[in-house]
Amino acid sequence: MTDKPEFHLNRVSEGNSEEEPQIISVNAPSADVKLNRRALGRGVGLSTALLLLKGRKASAQTSDNGVPSTFVNAHRSRITSLAIGLDNITLVTASLDERTKIWSLPSGLGATFSGTGGVNAARIKNASPARVITASRSETRHWSITGVSQGTLSYGIITAMALTTAETALVAGYEDATVKVWAYPNTTQTANLTGHKAAVRAIAVSPDGSTYFSGSRDRTVRLWSASSASSIAVLQGHTGDVQALAVSPDGTLLASASQDNTVNLWSLPSGRLLATLKGHTRGSNLFAPGGVTSLAITPDGRMLASGAWDSTINLWSLPDGRLLATLREHHAGVTALAIALDGNTLVSGDAIGVAIVWDIAQRRFRSFVYDRAANVSTQQSQTSTTIVSGRTITYTLPCGSAIPAGATCTCNCVGGTYTVPSGGGTSGGGGGGGGGHYWYPN
Repeated sequence: MTDKPEFHLNRVSEGNSEEEPQIISVNAPSADVKLNRRALGRGVGLSTALLLLKGRKASAQTSDNGVPSTFVNAHRSRITSLAIGLDNITLVTASLDERTKIWSLPSGLGATFSGTGGVNAARIKNASPARVITASRSETRHWSITGVSQGTLSYGIITAMALTTAETALVAGYEDATVKVWAYPNTTQTANLTGHKAAVRAIAVSPDGSTYFSGSRDRTVRLWSASSASSIAVLQGHTGDVQALAVSPDGTLLASASQDNTVNLWSLPSGRLLATLKGHTRGSNLFAPGGVTSLAITPDGRMLASGAWDSTINLWSLPDGRLLATLREHHAGVTALAIALDGNTLVSGDAIGVAIVWDIAQRRFRSFVYDRAANVSTQQSQTSTTIVSGRTITYTLPCGSAIPAGATCTCNCVGGTYTVPSGGGTSGGGGGGGGGHYWYPN
């Protein structure tokens, strides 16, 4: 059948002003055409991919490579954090959709709990009583493993965090460029570490708890002594924001991921640069932050996984940094990674809420982490916002939202109506003000 044209709205604002909305045309298959995930991702960015996926139903059908032919979502927005319990089964996913979810792998949903604001990070405290700690854009809170709130923690608005191995302290990074250490579960601040020149985006702790690591938008990695609460070293080598950190299980190697699309390997405790790993690219979505977003190291310390906005996951050998394989089943930027203690289960999350479980040894897809309530076919809209060079870019798939005259709704919609926006114009014209077409889901 002939493909039908579809549209999405691209709004750009800077300060208090907003540029004229642009209608971007894309082509989408007709409703009875199977949407293969590889074909879907070819040449389309995040917004276009979301639009093409709108109205697709979750399916158990698989393509020739054993991968399901349609997306199924764990969340309705970007997955920001993943954590796997010591039992190799408990998985926690956190998202900008303001929800944190607890799963029993491979895909059973156990509990969903909502705070206020998108969740920046989530961590599991494994020791009894088990807890999940979530840091959102408005509060830090801890929960029982069944999703019952245990109250808020007066830790402030955390951008990145890690628990010490003993699970008695939480190390947190902040927008104000500080790193603070808190005694957990009480709210006693034990250290305030200063030195970064911009927001902290990544936190890690050495296995013995003696050293804290922080990565920042100032493009540096700092090492801090836990005992003296002082800076040990400043590692310089990245040309973009440092977005993720991972420490080897024996504490002799640190990996740092950056917006510059590289991963640096550092020797510990010296801080000597061992290698710069290059294998990721900028990605096709010009509005995405870009770079390598996430890292995870296997429990034996012999492999590093890196996820990036180019929608791929690279597997590297350690300590030599040789590229072993590239996993390519995501079709949006990979934004979070976690590896289970079994050393063979990798979970990845991406910018549109898809989470995938991988078999590391076989280098292949194992299953989706799927919540029917988050399936894109049930959503009425998708909105994502990012800031590029001081301008706020908002891409929207607007069901029930006005679009300038000329756009035709063909994506899982029923007929809408035209209205005359403020400023005048006619409903059918293509000039000055124009009318708007309204989208509604079936």
